[in-house]
Amino acid sequence: MGKLSRTKGKTFERTVAKAFREVFPDAKRTLTQQRDSGEEPDINVPGWWVEAKHHRKVPIRKAFEQAVDEVGRAKSKGKPVAVTMDNRTEPLATLRLPDFVEMLRRYEELLLKNTGLVQEVNLLVKGNRKLAENQRGPADVSAAAHLAAVDFVLDREVPLTSFETTRSDRIRALAAAAKTASSSSSVGTLPAAVEDTRVG
Repeated sequence: MGKLSRTKGKTFERTVAKAFREVFPDAKRTLTQQRDSGEEPDINVPGWWVEAKHHRKVPIRKAFEQAVDEVGRAKSKGKPVAVTMDNRTEPLATLRLPDFVEMLRRYEELLLKNTGLVQEVNLLVKGNRKLAENQRGPADVSAAAHLAAVDFVLDREVPLTSFETTRSDRIRALAAAAKTASSSSSVGTLPAAVEDTRVG
């Protein structure tokens, strides 16, 4: 392989690693010597064995089969996927249909869970607002009801792990998880609901 091809390959691998970091912050290229021994994929991504190829015309099936073979040799539990790109085209990801269906199933489960959390927060805010009105009058009722509802959900979804953990830390953790699952869906109101709360 010529120097130009090697440079193009490395650049593409960096691009692929950067794309994966939107979901997996620790995704990165593997060192050349580790890949050459077949011990590691081109890109380290939790749960996946990523083979990255960028040529004038990539043989996609061959690239995917290479990923499958390397998973077997390394006795890895990662699911094989080939990320390929021909010159002047967009990147493609090739994986087994059962793996793709399983990924969609998990995604839908997260969306359904987040939808339920949104509805629960709304109901709790309503109920807590009525209680607060009876006890305190209209002043600051909305904020108190919102905080009570958010705390209830946080206690169940993001339990306190230390005395130093604040409400804001737990809100960010829950919002990040909800944002990941619903970034391409209209069910994205839970992060907005909790991120409005800035009290630590």
